[in-house]
Amino acid sequence: MSLVQDKESFIFDLYGTLIDISTDELDYSLWSWLSTMYNDVGCGCTPEGIRDAYHRLVRKREEKLADAYHTKYPEIELRDVFTDLLEDHQPEEDVKSWIENIALCFRLRSRIHFQAYPDSIPVLKELHKMGKRVFLLSNAQNCFTVPELEEAKLSSLFDGIYISSDYGYKKPAPEFMGQLLKDFEIRPEDAVMIGNDYSTDVLSGVWYHMDTVFLNTDGYRKAERKKRLKKVEECLGRAVEPFVIESGRLLELFDL
Repeated sequence: MSLVQDKESFIFDLYGTLIDISTDELDYSLWSWLSTMYNDVGCGCTPEGIRDAYHRLVRKREEKLADAYHTKYPEIELRDVFTDLLEDHQPEEDVKSWIENIALCFRLRSRIHFQAYPDSIPVLKELHKMGKRVFLLSNAQNCFTVPELEEAKLSSLFDGIYISSDYGYKKPAPEFMGQLLKDFEIRPEDAVMIGNDYSTDVLSGVWYHMDTVFLNTDGYRKAERKKRLKKVEECLGRAVEPFVIESGRLLELFDL
């Protein structure tokens, strides 16, 4: 029996697995734009100043959340950071709407490349035709990912969508995968985790002794894959054997 026939639930990573994306948050023009937006409401900041403040606030919130959740893998809500940057200043429009627009534009301006991989939609649709359940477990920001799922025409193809910023922790925190398994009453032996990262996707699955598929969309050579897998095994204290789709083509999932 093939892996697809044997399993009931398929849990996917998003970026680098279903969506091909590259971003550049080092681009000076991104911070120049952001400082202009905040200066328009009276903040009085330079591109360098708002960049440094942004990263400082991110670190501060991550440290606070890690302590509150007792996790090594905190995931903050970036809307809160953009709100913090306002300090005591208020835009003329509704603050929530202004922050939502800032967050979305920040993402769009940082993007270099964005599209769903060619196999993504056909594979998800075929899994549904076979009566399988399909889930998303993504280390991501709700304010970025919800509109990007719509843009990539993927939103309607999941039975459940789990975005880390909604929960306060991210893969490979066992609590993140555990929440999905609990909510949908998924038995790990009936599920498979599919993603392009050993340290997050593969580790998240094997924490629960779940079958995992490593999708090599980054084109890692065998030696590099072996090195990354070794780190997972050191973390777990045991050997693991994920399935590997060396080509990075998701359609080959049906051949495993």
